[in-house]
Amino acid sequence: MVRPRLSVDFAIVLRLRDVDNLGWSRMAQVYRKITGQYISRDTIKRRYLEAKARQSTQ
Repeated sequence: MVRPRLSVDFAIVLRLRDVDNLGWSRMAQVYRKITGQYISRDTIKRRYLEAKARQSTQ
């Protein structure tokens, strides 16, 4: 059984890493506080890397 894919707000994820310069664990913690949605540090890292890849292809 596969877990459903979490949808995240990529603008928040990019801001937390690029502007606020937070590490993965701290990013996940702040993202949880902002959105109320649980996200692990591994998931936030994957979503950040996906967002950066999308940015570079556009």
